[in-house]
Formats: sequence, C-alpha cells, structure tokens
Amino acid sequence: MFGAVRFGFREWEAAVGPRYCGWAVRCDRLMRRAIGVDEITLRNFRCFRDEQTARLAPLTLLVGENSTGKSSFLAVIRALWDIAYLHRVPDFKEEPFDLGSFDEIAHHRGARGGQADEFGAGFSILSRGRHRRKGLDGRASRFQVTFCRGVTAPVPLVRRLLGNETRMEIRHDPPEFSFATPGRSWSVPM
Repeated sequence: MFGAVRFGFREWEAAVGPRYCGWAVRCDRLMRRAIGVDEITLRNFRCFRDEQTARLAPLTLLVGENSTGKSSFLAVIRALWDIAYLHRVPDFKEEPFDLGSFDEIAHHRGARGGQADEFGAGFSILSRGRHRRKGLDGRASRFQVTFCRGVTAPVPLVRRLLGNETRMEIRHDPPEFSFATPGRSWSVPM
C-alpha cells in the first residue's frame, strides 16, 4: 500500500526547489481548484481490496515501493474524470496507464476468494465559499461508479451522485434512472 504524504506547497518547494515541483504540482493544483476533489475512494481495484479512501491536500505525494498502487491510483483519477466530467466510458488501456482487461483490473482475492465481480471508485467534494451563506459549508457531495465485466473491458454498471439529502442514480443493467429526496423517490426505465 502506498502512503499519501501531505505538505503545503511552500514546504514542498523549500524541500525540493521550485524547479522540481513542475508537472505533478501543476496537475494537483489544477484538479483541486477546477473540481475541488477532497477524497478519492477505491474498492476491489487492482491491489485495493477493501474500500480505501485517500484524502487529497493542496499537494499530495504518492510514495511507495514498486507495485503498491501509485499508477493504479492515478489511472482511477483519470477514469473518474472521463466518466464524471467528459461523460464517456473510460478506456483503461489508454496510455500511459495500460491496465489491461477486467481480469487484470478487478482485485483477485487469492485461490479461495476468487476474483471480484465488480470494482468501484468515487470522489467527494466539500461545499465551500459561496455556499457558506446558505448553510451548506462542510457538507460533501459524492460521485460513485461501479464497473462490471464487459466484452473486453470494464463498463460502468451504476453511476451515483449523492448530495446532502438527494440521490441520483443511473443503472445500466437493467437501464434505469432514479432520483430520491427525503420522503420521495422516482424511478424511470430508460
């Protein structure tokens, strides 16, 4: 398992120098400012068996030995971006993270446990700033996706958007859209 090390930007710059902050820092800042992601959650994804959550700071470093999940974690971030913001099915074989087929991506629990039938990922965004006046500050919105086996690659089975008191879900098998608020829910076949 890798460790996420937290530093402020100034501490990182002082430790390694401004020249080496480069691409990783710019990407991290862009992601945090553009979409405000505070946490990434993984389940049954490659080496991540149980649900695991990585909290993101203004600068998050992924540190660990080889084959501990650093590249897998970055690949999940790209897959979440593709499905949540670009509204397309992620390509898990796209460079630079060629993760292979479903069998290579879904966690294998060993001889007795077998392979997971599905895997999931998601992210959380905390309300800040302009929402503070409305009393929403500090409440999280979450996006979650569950993938299942497709013909050659993983495909989304369920996409969920969870707000303070609402839930929106798109299920692909069987095709259905559902929306729920406190005391009421709707479901429409697609």
